Amino acid sequence: MNESIEYRNLKLSDYDEIVRVWDEAGLGHKPKGRDNRDRMTVEISRAPDLFIGAFVMDKLIGTVIGSFDGRRG
Repeated sequence: MNESIEYRNLKLSDYDEIVRVWDEAGLGHKPKGRDNRDRMTVEISRAPDLFIGAFVMDKLIGTVIGSFDGRRG
């Protein structure tokens, strides 16, 4: 079966899936630091076009997140 990848801007409702992808990739996250839900709310509302997700059949499989702090890429 040939499944296509769809791309869309991430939303705060994707937060749990974002964390899952990061954990599965061995990247981890800092729930008490800059990766927490409150901080992500601010970042997404400030620059929603910098948060992009890759989905296969509505399952998040990858993220691209741009930021000014140099940590995400």
